[in-house]
Amino acid sequence: MNIKMAFRAAIIIEWGSAILAVWVSELFISKLPLQLQEYLQWQSEQEFTDTENIIFYASMFLLLACLITSIGLYLFKPWAKQAYIFVRVVALTAIVAMGPVVDHAFPSAIDTISTVMFGFILALLLYTNVYKTEQ
Repeated sequence: MNIKMAFRAAIIIEWGSAILAVWVSELFISKLPLQLQEYLQWQSEQEFTDTENIIFYASMFLLLACLITSIGLYLFKPWAKQAYIFVRVVALTAIVAMGPVVDHAFPSAIDTISTVMFGFILALLLYTNVYKTEQ
């Protein structure tokens, strides 16, 4: 496997594991302790505040930007390298504004694979010539 194939595989694994984590998270809600299930139910019944609406729309924008820059990386577009790094760093730091997350350990572990793939992609972008090889 050459470096470009590994790079593209990492992008696919990053998105695949993130989507899988969301799906598995929904399946594992019933496996959480009763108190956490009640908290999640209570939380889902609450009205969004103005701040939460802003955070939600900003998150959707960042998610779309992450998808677009990932597609750009997959296609080796020249603009995608810097855009991907910027958008992903902003997205990772913005997670703090979203507050605590209640989740089962299994979907959380799957989501960690996505974060590890981000680190792998970032290392390839910064420390290799993945964008310059002619393979």
